[in-house]
Amino acid sequence: PSVTEKRTVNIAAGKSDAHIDDYPSASSSSVPRAPQSTPEERIAKAAEDLAEGKVGLWEWSQIPNATKVEDVDEDNWGVYTKEQNDHIEAAYAAGEAEASVSIGIRDFQISFRTVDIGRQVDKAMRKRRLVRRRPVTQEELNATLTAAVEYTNQSAEIEGLDCAICCSSFADTPTIPVVILPSCGHKFHGACVQNVADHHG
Repeated sequence: PSVTEKRTVNIAAGKSDAHIDDYPSASSSSVPRAPQSTPEERIAKAAEDLAEGKVGLWEWSQIPNATKVEDVDEDNWGVYTKEQNDHIEAAYAAGEAEASVSIGIRDFQISFRTVDIGRQVDKAMRKRRLVRRRPVTQEELNATLTAAVEYTNQSAEIEGLDCAICCSSFADTPTIPVVILPSCGHKFHGACVQNVADHHG
């Protein structure tokens, strides 16, 4: 199934992502922290996978409050663009603690927790999502990312259109979910419109 899909939803402040557990808050205090992996462990895992002909496919949970991989169905994992995935994997393989990516008008840090689990963190908005690293062959990675691109490019409802907030075309940002507001039919990147809703909520 595609990870980039049209969603018709009501956008309300604070409903997209859970509060980040790196900040003190009533909601985050109940979320247990997983043991932090070491740089050496991440370097070794990436090297081990590479020796087996595999690379890391980084996926983010579409379930906002999920704290465990097993709580997220396979259909509810989204992917990054190839450039973003390569950037995250390179940072992971180098033993770095995190990698930075921009999605629409939002900036995120992908923080590495265990060797296969991390967090997508928006520190400005104090939000986070669960991410996972899944070792796959290069062919599997390419097929997964290509499927997301093809789905967006084939969607007649957003073909040739841009996000009204960040002005990036949907075709150029194929792995970012698109939101169609039910009241007016305007189309935005989910990350962009949620950011606006959070600021004005």
